[in-house]
Amino acid sequence: MGTAPRIRQQPGVDPCPGLLPDGDGTVRCRLLAAAIDTQYWRAGRPGYRPADCDPLQHCRGDDDRLRAPFRPHGRAALAPCAGGLYRVRRLAGVDALRQRPCAGAGSPERGDGGHPQHLPGVLEHSDRHAGRLRCSCRHRHDQLARQPGGLCQPLPGGRYQGRHAQHRQRHAAAGGQPGSRWHTGDAVCWPQRGNAVKTGREILSELFNAALRAADPLDTIAAHLPPPPKGRTVIIGAGKASARMAQGVERRWHGSLSGVVVTRYGHGAPTRQVEVIEAGHPVPDDASQAAARRMLSAVRGLGPDDMVLCLMSGGGSALMSLPAAGITLQQKQDINKALLRSGAPIGDINIVRKHLSAIKGGRLALACGQARVVTLVLSDVPGDDPAVVASGPTLADASTAADALRILQQYGIDIPAEVRDVLEDPALETPKPGDPRLARNSVAVIATARHALQAAADVARAEGLRPLVLSDRVEGEARNVAVSHAALVQGVIEHGSPLRPPCVILSGGETSVTVQGTGRGGRNAEYLLALAVAFQSVPGVYAIACDTDGIDGTEDNAGAVLGPDTLQRAVDLGLDARALLDNNDGYSFFAALGDLVVTGPTRTNVNDFRAILVI
Repeated sequence: MGTAPRIRQQPGVDPCPGLLPDGDGTVRCRLLAAAIDTQYWRAGRPGYRPADCDPLQHCRGDDDRLRAPFRPHGRAALAPCAGGLYRVRRLAGVDALRQRPCAGAGSPERGDGGHPQHLPGVLEHSDRHAGRLRCSCRHRHDQLARQPGGLCQPLPGGRYQGRHAQHRQRHAAAGGQPGSRWHTGDAVCWPQRGNAVKTGREILSELFNAALRAADPLDTIAAHLPPPPKGRTVIIGAGKASARMAQGVERRWHGSLSGVVVTRYGHGAPTRQVEVIEAGHPVPDDASQAAARRMLSAVRGLGPDDMVLCLMSGGGSALMSLPAAGITLQQKQDINKALLRSGAPIGDINIVRKHLSAIKGGRLALACGQARVVTLVLSDVPGDDPAVVASGPTLADASTAADALRILQQYGIDIPAEVRDVLEDPALETPKPGDPRLARNSVAVIATARHALQAAADVARAEGLRPLVLSDRVEGEARNVAVSHAALVQGVIEHGSPLRPPCVILSGGETSVTVQGTGRGGRNAEYLLALAVAFQSVPGVYAIACDTDGIDGTEDNAGAVLGPDTLQRAVDLGLDARALLDNNDGYSFFAALGDLVVTGPTRTNVNDFRAILVI
């Protein structure tokens, strides 16, 4: 992984006690964000730190968990900045968000006036703060006492004092009931919660955080581990979460382990017994081939008392790539790129990948010989069929080579003669369900998009919102899905159907984009831009769309967020939303507004997360 860049300090500023060098040369931030005061970093008072601030008082020894950049409960994290620097960003938990004062229109807390807006708990790459450490924590609880009127507080008789009190009086005079919801600008208040004041973007941040926590394989894998065998235990795995899954196994396994997993560049995690290889995604490279060969070598010669523990997650199909005999890596790369640009769903793409591979579609299981194979899957596919995740290298394959040939023809993909020969040779077919060679093997799914959406729904209920989990298997063109969801929201606003505000509509799955322009896209950015165009600035509607692996398409963001002011701010900046959508340039649109969601590698992957908040 290499050594992390040295962190430079501002002259005269004492080093942050929460930034500690690790044994491997990296720097981990063990500083709780709740203990950071914005004044500590502010120019003009560079040496100030509250006397009661003891950042290390509550540090956890188990700081491997803090490597995942998107963490709950107010922990801090590091994000890379220009020039090899790192920037501290607050990861705000629910309790911290409830202490934020109510922000009026145009205030710094809202980020209005064209300033970039970032979700609490979201890391961003910043060129603007090179050369110094910054913390996004704007308010500590003890600061609120120095800000009269900073919170909406109930008074006897049902009146309110503090910021926006007049808005609440008007709400009551207009027929609002005690305990009802109200909003002004970007602030959302629930009177029955006392001091709870949040923006729509903060609420969406909480929901996304909850979804990521529910899909963290470090926690979910333990319940699915089999008992140790009499012989050896060999781990193999591939996918964006494979290194994190291997970490989870190592922490809870009693006995010796060996093996190798492959993950995307930058998604590795420290392990003690399992080798971690990083390779190319979404297009395989030479490292992908090397990883596949290492796995075949690791399972060679195993006997009936041995066990292979296979850890599979989304992205594994490209990361573990070994072309079938007679096909070159370049030919496979070209077909993969063409399929990605065609808008073909991931299920169809993986059918083709299986039948052009020497290792996928159950072939890796056959290479394990007499050993028992236990496959643990973190699902990123609609429907959660484990044989589809990472192209099912250890599972029987119900698809056929004829299916792969049909898919290539359907999407107009050029088929080299060597590829056609492989697909038309019946001797090269994958093992099918019922194959006796796979009889001892088993499979379990440890986390899905459904789990993530239900966790977000639970948080929404706790916040007084009515959640609707629309589906965890939404597929189709991103912009078409957005138009459909916009129509659903219109029904909520106009008719209270299928549910009444305040509510949140949650969905998962994986949309696709048929690339026709030259812009920088990502299916979640495309979905949100199409949603913004369809909404045309509907008041009280916010939305977030992110890939749970932290990578939207091939860009460096997980997704983006929009609010009622998105289109107006775009107009103020001279952006043409429709033209950018036609050019598949959603990334540039949200980057200009400062509304990208950038988490870095989350080391999980349960497909896309979408939430539309109607207040």
